[in-house]
Amino acid sequence: MKTKIQYVLKFVSLIVGVGGGLFFYPVCSKTLELANGNMTHMQCYYMGKVGGILLICMFSHIIDSLAFKAPNRLVSFSLGVLMLLITVSSPIFDGPCANLAMACHKTAYCFRVSGILYLLSECMSIIMKEK
Repeated sequence: MKTKIQYVLKFVSLIVGVGGGLFFYPVCSKTLELANGNMTHMQCYYMGKVGGILLICMFSHIIDSLAFKAPNRLVSFSLGVLMLLITVSSPIFDGPCANLAMACHKTAYCFRVSGILYLLSECMSIIMKEK
């Protein structure tokens, strides 16, 4: 029973990430003009691409842990933490645009909820295992 709840939470986090982050609130496809005249994507474009890759990794990890009955908790934690970190502007991750009115902040919110749910499912498995 407890593993069913964990997998339900993991699938809900996947649905929130894919449905909300990639379909309902996709990042914008606008480009910026650089000083030399070249065009480049905005930083939220790269956040969306990395988020999509992490969601694919989450899906494959869920299928792997269902098939082999031996989930790797380190991979689960790292996927959840990375999903949270891509939504923060830092020297390593781009995060959403600086303008708070942009749609990419809704995408970042969906990615954060997805990462938190994924981490919560793993924390639940550790707590239930100790009891």
